[in-house]
Amino acid sequence: YLRYTQNHEAPDLFHIWAAISAVGFALGRTTWINQGFYTVYPNFYTILVAGSGACRKGGALGTMRDIINEAIGQRPDRLFVPGKIYPEALIKELGKRFEDPFNETEESMLVYRPTMLFSPELGSFMSKHMQQSGMPDLLMELHDCPDAHNHVTKNAGVDKLKDVFVSMLAATTPTWMQQNMSISMLSEGFIARTILVYADKPKVRIARPKFGEYEINLRAELIHELKVLSLIRGEFSFSTDGGEAYDAWYQDYNFVDNTIEQDSGFVHREHAHVLRVAMVFAACAGTQTIYAPHINAAIELVKQIKLDMNIPLMGTNAEPETKHKMRVWNTIKTHGGRHGISAPELARRLFNYMSPDDIQAQLIALKSTGVVEYSIRKATDGNNWPFYTAIRYTGYEIKHDDIRPDL
Repeated sequence: YLRYTQNHEAPDLFHIWAAISAVGFALGRTTWINQGFYTVYPNFYTILVAGSGACRKGGALGTMRDIINEAIGQRPDRLFVPGKIYPEALIKELGKRFEDPFNETEESMLVYRPTMLFSPELGSFMSKHMQQSGMPDLLMELHDCPDAHNHVTKNAGVDKLKDVFVSMLAATTPTWMQQNMSISMLSEGFIARTILVYADKPKVRIARPKFGEYEINLRAELIHELKVLSLIRGEFSFSTDGGEAYDAWYQDYNFVDNTIEQDSGFVHREHAHVLRVAMVFAACAGTQTIYAPHINAAIELVKQIKLDMNIPLMGTNAEPETKHKMRVWNTIKTHGGRHGISAPELARRLFNYMSPDDIQAQLIALKSTGVVEYSIRKATDGNNWPFYTAIRYTGYEIKHDDIRPDL
């Protein structure tokens, strides 16, 4: 898939997580890892986060949407929801059963459909109205794929669900998250169950991207492979080295990691995300045995997105000072570029929102955390001004051989 999208401007990380989410959806609830007291299924709540138009996140989703649709999206044993749906309607759809077209027994077998919620604009799917209607709470309840789930409706009726499997692939901007995401979504577990994939620049700039015979052939192969992956049935197990690699990482894991917003709870669910990704890597390598390279690659990939999750999450709480801090940081990052933005220009762009004293206070706080640096140099007006530059927490770069250890 990375070869197929090599001439697409969206960052590789967006394409990687779109592909992982698609494979997880294809595997569905008929594949799992038995963890004794609980079971891990390969469903993902994946949200690509970038400024509007900056990283072609909509294009990354659209590219994967077309492949999913052609491979498995139209099958009766899958539910692909490409747009807005209300909680009550989602419950009704999840409660329907359909004949499994790949059942090999003589008797017809009815199955509950693995479901993918697809939204290029999370704002339409998770608006404040949808949040008040209980969509985040419902998705949290369904994330662990319960064997049975009873949902009480507004009219006091009860919808009974079985064998739940729900995935989500969506996109949004940091601004939307900071202005619309409720505190409860952060503190009550929704973000802990979500893969937030943040980027602030495209992979490449291509004025006239080419789509030729090479891409057409790769697309046909990808559609075929996704169909094959959807036929896998049964438990995924650890090899000896795979089990040892996971055990060693889990025992040494820092559950008080301060690199991410603690209220989100992500650090306490990171191990489950790692297992889901390892399942996908194993399946793509043609095995239901999870080896050490699958575990190690999954650990590194989840670690990478965790390092940048704080950027879109900053400002999602109700503290005005935090929102001011994020506004200053975003302004420096957006308008400063590589050379930074001068103090007068920064003040001019924030004039309608903050006083000069407020700006200075936030700059001091941002510099102390290391996400803003500054230098003194002569400006075009001849004065020596501070120039501020926004920097990232890390320069971690993932390599293709980290993703496909079997190659």
